[in-house]
Amino acid sequence: MNRGRSVLTALGIAMVTAASIAGVSLGRTSQVAVARDFQDISSGYISVWPSDGTVRTLTNNEVEAGSVAPGVVATAAAAKAVAAVTVRGDSQDPPKQLTVWAVEGDLPAATGLRLSSGQWFDRGHFARGDSVAIVGSLAARTLGVARVDGAATIRIDGRTYLIMGIADAAPGDPALLTGVIVPAGSRQPDSKQVDIAYAVADPLGVAGTAQRFVASMRPNDFPRFTVDFDLADLTLGNTVVAEVRTLTAGLLAIGSIVGVVVVGALATASVTERRREIAVRKALGATSVGIGARFVGEAAFIGVVGSSVGVYVGQAMILIAASVRDGQPLLDSSIVWLAMAQGMAASVLGAALPALRAARLDPAETLSRA
Repeated sequence: MNRGRSVLTALGIAMVTAASIAGVSLGRTSQVAVARDFQDISSGYISVWPSDGTVRTLTNNEVEAGSVAPGVVATAAAAKAVAAVTVRGDSQDPPKQLTVWAVEGDLPAATGLRLSSGQWFDRGHFARGDSVAIVGSLAARTLGVARVDGAATIRIDGRTYLIMGIADAAPGDPALLTGVIVPAGSRQPDSKQVDIAYAVADPLGVAGTAQRFVASMRPNDFPRFTVDFDLADLTLGNTVVAEVRTLTAGLLAIGSIVGVVVVGALATASVTERRREIAVRKALGATSVGIGARFVGEAAFIGVVGSSVGVYVGQAMILIAASVRDGQPLLDSSIVWLAMAQGMAASVLGAALPALRAARLDPAETLSRA
């Protein structure tokens, strides 16, 4: 066995093993990260409203019944109507016709409503039906309301409302940004009718949750409602994860092919160099099977050594990559065993053809040419 060539072979296997461990581990880490990121940006928000003329409204009690449906995290309900809205003290501009949303429930959680300034209503505001309002960013622009200073007010159909905050995002229903949001009790203290129900669910199961949400509210009227939820982001995320998984598998396959080629080339060179040794062994009684097994055994030993070294190198590569990316890599024993098996298999398969050539060598012809 040529030591230099054996060392080169072991280094080749070590590189293949290390690359496989690093590639598979980082690939799995990327899959998890991509899935998590897309799940974060996927809404999971559900909107339900009557679409059949025979079903005009929902009730707060029905929305509360829907809140206990499996998978529902938070709910809210709203009755909406167009009203005349003005900034108090501004007598020059005519009233603006804006949608006023009279809400119940946890609207920020159910729709992702986010305030750029101010704060959301507290329980007391809802319980008392206080005249307080959240102005959508687009409505605020229309009204000329730039900030919340604790004294800013608007008038809705002649009633004064204290502005509590300005909303700049509502992924569950962007239309909320075009109007004014108030506690339901300030607009319709005795009415329990609502026009739209909101819910938020785990994006991974939003479709099934949406069905259960409606079924819990109106078990017999599911076809009479429009149910809106967005799966676009999550679908794209699943596609990206699948692509990353395919890429990882492809890198593993390429590593295996490279390992086989490297071992095969070096083993072929070894057989060529050791033709006289092989011929002498066969002349002294060594069998073809024994000669072939010897080469395969040497390759397997080199594969074990190279794979073992590659495991440590691969783990070091992962730690370095994790420190650079400031992430937590996913590395488990299955990845290590898979990479070691790949390295040893590449060694054996790469040496198989040269071993077969060595086994078929004619000792008389070889020695006569020596």
